[in-house]
Amino acid sequence: DLPSTTPLLRAIFGSDDYLAAGAGGDVALAGALEYQTLHMDAIWGPHKGQVQDFAVPPVVTVNFVLKDLTAIDGPMRKIPGSHRWRQQPPSLADEPEWMRLSTVCPLPAGAAIVRDNRCWHGGTPNLGEEFRALPNVEYFAPSSGPSLGWLDRATMPIENWR
Repeated sequence: DLPSTTPLLRAIFGSDDYLAAGAGGDVALAGALEYQTLHMDAIWGPHKGQVQDFAVPPVVTVNFVLKDLTAIDGPMRKIPGSHRWRQQPPSLADEPEWMRLSTVCPLPAGAAIVRDNRCWHGGTPNLGEEFRALPNVEYFAPSSGPSLGWLDRATMPIENWR
């Protein structure tokens, strides 16, 4: 829990009962010249109906910006409104220019990118001299009930966590 993210997650999920159930990140190596194909991140677990119709996102990811992020550092691109679209993201060859230019930058070190996992997003070329890392934490809605195998059992006694 962070004072900067907890109130936002509470507002998104309408509850304090969300679950931090994953972590990872996105990396763009220095000199990487290719775009990453647009994609949605995984939404695990059983769901009734189309996830695009859900009022509350099943999963929200928070990426943390470690150092100032500019247009040349391989920023993430995120497509507004795509969390409601039912079609698959376009291939790189068919992707319109406005999508390639939908980058989330500039951002200062210490900022966070909060995104609905249903939103299409992808990486961009990193023309900078250093790798770009955006570590993340994945939060599941109280109603999501993810099933990843390891979440189906207790992993740490609450006394140890405290």
